[in-house]
Amino acid sequence: LLKVVAAKGVDVLWNPGNTAPLRIACPQATTVYDMQFVHFPEDFSRAGLVVTRTLTRVSLRRSQAVLTISEFSRQEIARHTRTPFDAMRVTLLAADESFARPLPGETAVRAFAQVCKEIPHRLVLLGKPRRGEPAVAAALAEVPEPDRVVRLNYLSTTDLVAVYQGADLFVFPSAYEGFGLPPLEAMACGAP
Repeated sequence: LLKVVAAKGVDVLWNPGNTAPLRIACPQATTVYDMQFVHFPEDFSRAGLVVTRTLTRVSLRRSQAVLTISEFSRQEIARHTRTPFDAMRVTLLAADESFARPLPGETAVRAFAQVCKEIPHRLVLLGKPRRGEPAVAAALAEVPEPDRVVRLNYLSTTDLVAVYQGADLFVFPSAYEGFGLPPLEAMACGAP
């Protein structure tokens, strides 16, 4: 790594995983996510714990900047190491954009079709048919036990609360929402 950094003329090296090279010819920033090895040493083998503890602490001393994922982690790192607060920066995590892409409405139906023989549940589809329904209809045709799929176009608030409270799982495969109130309603009813 030392040769690669020198050959490429790297100005700053970012180390994304708790450790940093011991010798490097440029400033470095190291991301330390947490102090798990301090609070849960049983999650590590004896050798793994020694290596993790040693390399993390040495890396913190050799880095000109330390990045971490939350103010809590920043406080933990400061508490359990000699890293000064002003040497650390919180860089919040974010989910990859692929998580924000809505799944097609038929995804829940296809998933149910794959597992329905292994579970006792029924699939309840709530809401009027909309665009994209041909794909949902095609997915419904693949369900091996179609009598276990119920389509409800409308429910009163009282009935909706009962369905939410009786659900073992709530899925919200919406393609577009200004806010998305149904997941909050389902969560308030205790539906996972």
